[in-house]
Amino acid sequence: MTMIFATLLVALGLFVAVAYDRLWAQHVDRFLCSWLIALTAWPVIVIYAVAPALWSSADAAGAIFAVLLYGPAAAISVAAALHAVATHDFRIDGSAAVLALLMVYACAAMIVDGSGRIVNLLMSMALLMGFVFRYRSFELDDVARSARIALVATTAILLVSVLFNSSRVVGACRIDKCTDLGAVLTSPFAGNGNLAGITITALLPFAVYRVAMWRVLAAVAGVVLIGLLAGSRTAFGGIAVAGVLGVLLAVPSITSRVRNLMLGLALVASAVYSLFPLYIGYTNADYSLRGYLWNQALREIPDQWFFGHNPAFWVESGASLLFKANYSPHNGWLEILLSVGVWGVVLIVLAAVVKVVQTTDGTTRAYLLAYFSTILALSSLEAVYVPYFLGIAPFAALLPYFLYHHRSPRSLPPVRSHEVPTESQMELR
Repeated sequence: MTMIFATLLVALGLFVAVAYDRLWAQHVDRFLCSWLIALTAWPVIVIYAVAPALWSSADAAGAIFAVLLYGPAAAISVAAALHAVATHDFRIDGSAAVLALLMVYACAAMIVDGSGRIVNLLMSMALLMGFVFRYRSFELDDVARSARIALVATTAILLVSVLFNSSRVVGACRIDKCTDLGAVLTSPFAGNGNLAGITITALLPFAVYRVAMWRVLAAVAGVVLIGLLAGSRTAFGGIAVAGVLGVLLAVPSITSRVRNLMLGLALVASAVYSLFPLYIGYTNADYSLRGYLWNQALREIPDQWFFGHNPAFWVESGASLLFKANYSPHNGWLEILLSVGVWGVVLIVLAAVVKVVQTTDGTTRAYLLAYFSTILALSSLEAVYVPYFLGIAPFAALLPYFLYHHRSPRSLPPVRSHEVPTESQMELR
C-alpha cells in the first residue's frame, strides 16, 4: 500500500511539473479540455474511484454505470454536433464520416443478427457525432494542454481513491501481472488496471508537444510509473513507442526529412508488431491465455471474412464465457476482422489515411503519426482501436479527431464578379 501510494504521488508530481503554466487559465480551451477529459480521464476515474466507492459491482450499479461512464462525453459530443449544425457554418470531417459509415454498417449487421446490444452502438454513435459535424478549430497546442491536464486529473483522483478506498482498488498482483511494487491497481468494474495504463499511455504522444526536453522525460517517467502500478504489459509497448518518438520530436536540431523518416519507420514497425499473433508461434496458455483467444478468433474469421460477423458477436456467441473479462480477442486486427471483416479494415485504414492527409501542418501531422504508432503498439495485446462499438477504450479512435482545422466558407475573401474562383474557393463553396 505504501509503495502504491508513493508511486502515484511521484507520478502526480511529475505530471504537475510537465503541465505547470502560470497562465494556464488564460491559455487552456475550456470546452476542448472538458470534452477531452470527459472522453479519456473520466471513465478511468469512474472505474477506479467513483464506482468502487458507490457500488459493489457493475451488476449492482445497473444501467446507471454505463451512463455515468460515457454519458458526459456523449452529451458534449452531441451538443457540439447540434451547435455545429445550428451555426449553418459547419463542415463535415471526411475522415470521421468514414467511421460513421462503418458504424451504420455495424448497426445494420447487429439488427439483422438480432443483437441485444444496440444501445452500446448508439452510445458509440453519440460519442462520434461531435467529430463528424465541425464548426471550429482545435489546434495541437490546445489538445496538448488538455492532455496534460487530463494526466494530472486522472492521477490525482487515483491517488485519492487509493488513499481512502485501497481495499477496493489495490489488489495482489497476478503471476502474469506482477511488478516490483508487489501489488497492482484494480477495480471490481475492470478486473485489473489495464484501462488506466492504456489511457495514460495514449495521452502521452500529445501531452509532450511543445514542452522542454526535461518535461518530455518527466512525462514519460510518470507514464512508466502508472504502467507499473497498472501491471499492464500492453501499456509498455505503447510507452516505448510514445516515449522514443516524444523525445525525437522534442530535439530542436532534427530536420523534417529525418523526422519524417523516423516516424515512417516507427509506424511500420508498430504495425508489424501489432500483427505478431499472425506470424509467431504460441500456445493457448501464452500471453495470459491470449493464445487461446487468438486461436478462437482465427477459427471464426474465415466464416465471414469480408463483412465480419458483427461487433457484438464475440460477446454474444458465448466465447466470452470461457475466461473472466474476455470481452474481445485481445488483438486489434483480429477484433476488427472478426467484427466487421476486411471491409471494416479497409474503412478504418482509409479513415486514418484521410485524417493524416487532411492534416496539412507538418508538426501536427508528426504528432498525429506518433499517436497512431502508439495505438498500433497497444493493439498487439488489446483491441483498443474500435471505432464502431464501445470497446475497452472508446477514446482511442476519437482522440486524434480533436485535431481539426476549420475552414469556414465565410472566412474566404469574396470573389469579384469579373474573377474566376480559385480551385480551393470552388471546393469550399
